[in-house]
Amino acid sequence: MVIENVGQPLELAHLPYRKNGTFEDYVGRRGLERRGLKKWKASVFDVVARLQAALLPDYVVIGGGQVDELDQLPDGCRRGDNRMAFVGASRLWNGSTISL
Repeated sequence: MVIENVGQPLELAHLPYRKNGTFEDYVGRRGLERRGLKKWKASVFDVVARLQAALLPDYVVIGGGQVDELDQLPDGCRRGDNRMAFVGASRLWNGSTISL
């Protein structure tokens, strides 16, 4: 998460979710393989809605290998590419501002 051009490290994927699992267990690759595409998509939309309600972001970037499985994105989301995470991190470490 970026707040006023300052990166805030968060590892939200490890937060508890359903049935003793984590967000990652439901919306990551394991969730897709274990639960199937339809249930996985429903979990993605649910998790995004929960995080949007809690964190109030301007928008959410959904990336990762499974983003191509989403024919539609939740409201307030856009597709991203994990490679851009390295670009953003480099800008933060080098003291550059982030323009979105």
